[in-house]
Amino acid sequence: MIAQVCKRPDGVWRIVTKREAYQHNHHISDDIYGSHPGIRQVPAESPLMPGIEMLVEAEAGTSSMYNFIRENSNHRVTMDDVRNLIERMRKRGKFSMK
Repeated sequence: MIAQVCKRPDGVWRIVTKREAYQHNHHISDDIYGSHPGIRQVPAESPLMPGIEMLVEAEAGTSSMYNFIRENSNHRVTMDDVRNLIERMRKRGKFSMK
């Protein structure tokens, strides 16, 4: 999009759109979309959360939680995503810090 600042005859300044282009400036695909953090992460209201909470309570390893999420959903989490999820759950006070 190209925008230009213009002064109207009555002296008021405004921004005018000169050209709009509704397209991506890069290649898009399902893989690229699925790699974005907001798409990868497991939402708090996910049906997986009770299972994840049980794994956290049982002090299962991060790799076990990673495998559980990947095998039971279409969330393409990374190990860092799993660590961050555990940390968020602990900060909410659901689990003690050990």
